[in-house]
Amino acid sequence: MGYALYNAGDYLFIYLEILPKLVLVLSALVPSIVLRVRHQSEAVEGSLIPLFLLFITLETFTILPAFYDYYGIYIVSYYLSSTLTRGFMLSAAMSLLFGSILNLQSDSISRINIYVFISIVASFIVSFIIPVDELNPNKNYHNIFFTITLLILIILANATYLLAFLKTRELYKIKRFLTCFFLSIGQFLILLSNNYAITNIFGMIFCITGAIMLCIVSPDGY
Repeated sequence: MGYALYNAGDYLFIYLEILPKLVLVLSALVPSIVLRVRHQSEAVEGSLIPLFLLFITLETFTILPAFYDYYGIYIVSYYLSSTLTRGFMLSAAMSLLFGSILNLQSDSISRINIYVFISIVASFIVSFIIPVDELNPNKNYHNIFFTITLLILIILANATYLLAFLKTRELYKIKRFLTCFFLSIGQFLILLSNNYAITNIFGMIFCITGAIMLCIVSPDGY
């Protein structure tokens, strides 16, 4: 019976923690490699898309405390995991938002670098300010203020990409909107799903779809 419970823990750890996070990492890593090797970015927001993908990868930092829940192996505290994960999630959303603004305005990336830096610093400051409940770690990623803030940033970013398409009617713009929509919503579902199977499944589907689109969306750049 003890062996069965141990193996049940293994399966839960794989299906609820490892698999969704692995899909999330690959959905960011593979497009980054493909874009680096195959495409040369001509789009002004191209410099921020890799940053967005980097933060998506770092968001999976949340998996480390899970080893303690399933196996009693202490790697990192819930406090550090919660604050860093929230900081990476907010930073990813801010990178996507600024990328969408550049995509809409076709402005110079040099004019927005300072705002991106300040926004990332502010994201981590906010993350450390939000209280951490180490007795109930799920609340750390589902804090109502954090969740609403993150969702607003994601909605604004995707709405801006959609507005860019409506403004120019270029096919590339709608592809960019769909790509970022799938990736941003997918990672949101995986990381804020409280390990529900249905949200993990939809999150993985969205991430895989977004990753495939980002790999082949346009030979003209990011």
